Amino acid sequence: MFFPAIVMDHLPLNTLDDEFATNLACAVCGEITLAVVHVEDLPDYVKCTNCESAFILSQGAHWAMFGSISSDYPRTEKTVLKRWTTLEAVQAMANSERAAEVDALPSEGADLSSDSTPPFGIGGDSPELFDSEQAPTAPFGLGELDDFVADSANGSLDPAPMTFEPLEEIADVSEPEPGQRYVVTLAQKTAVLPSERCAHCLRRPAPRKLLVHHGPDPNHGYRVPLCQSCHKRASARSEEQVTAKLIAHLSAVLIAGLLVVGALAAGWVDITDIGARDLLLIATLGLAGYGLPAVLLLGRSSRLPPSEDTRFVRSTLRIWENEALAFGWRNRGYAELFLTANRDLMLGKLMPITEDDPQGS
Repeated sequence: MFFPAIVMDHLPLNTLDDEFATNLACAVCGEITLAVVHVEDLPDYVKCTNCESAFILSQGAHWAMFGSISSDYPRTEKTVLKRWTTLEAVQAMANSERAAEVDALPSEGADLSSDSTPPFGIGGDSPELFDSEQAPTAPFGLGELDDFVADSANGSLDPAPMTFEPLEEIADVSEPEPGQRYVVTLAQKTAVLPSERCAHCLRRPAPRKLLVHHGPDPNHGYRVPLCQSCHKRASARSEEQVTAKLIAHLSAVLIAGLLVVGALAAGWVDITDIGARDLLLIATLGLAGYGLPAVLLLGRSSRLPPSEDTRFVRSTLRIWENEALAFGWRNRGYAELFLTANRDLMLGKLMPITEDDPQGS
């Protein structure tokens, strides 16, 4: 269940066993260099001795909050630092950022032997967890974790995970690029869609999901998690649709009024002595005069094309079926989450493709 049933799930876990970090890979750099740090009067936290990233866990261990993230991952740091999130989501973002940096490296003819600094902060001599002469400190800065624990104790913290910034503030991090998709091909025609992140922008998803149809049955498809902002974008009407809907209602009201006035002019209703039959006739003419034109005109307005932004979000997933089933995601981070959730069924590897229509169909 994504939304916690109790407030305690979003309070920090005070005590961690040292064995927790044994053979556990760092969600940021991917190295198995994690260690549990015990700080007096503060919750225990986990620190990577390779990339210096550190995080605390929530009670129940469903959530993690990073107090520091390696500067080699600036986009991941901007997105998740000091927010409740999941280790899987951090891993997907860091993998995406690391893959982009790998693509930018020279593929041949480059002499890297003279560079004493390993790429991405991976490898080399692992720094000590903390200096033997100095007690460890929490990774949140002076006083920040103390304030966090105090606010947790008096109930002033919101029990829900912290929300992300508005879309325009992190568009460079989470908004997928038009025309790009990342395809995961599965051996069978069933798949698990991770529900802890919005498939389009990786924010916290809303309860409602977007149904992406697949196959001839209009009721069959995959329910894709979207955040509240992306849901609004996916259901937004274009200016042409809004105008057409307004014209449809006004036209229907006008037709209903003309029918009622026509009935009065024809003497079908005696306005000097209106009885129950006359009221029923006026109501019938009004409802018929409004309802039938409204249904016809609104049906035409609904067939108008949506805006480019609406089409872009609605087409965040495309599905191709042949002998296997291929899922094309706009967001690379979510594609990697999807790949991880369906790794046993995967054929080949994550494949980036370019679409002819950047906004989707």
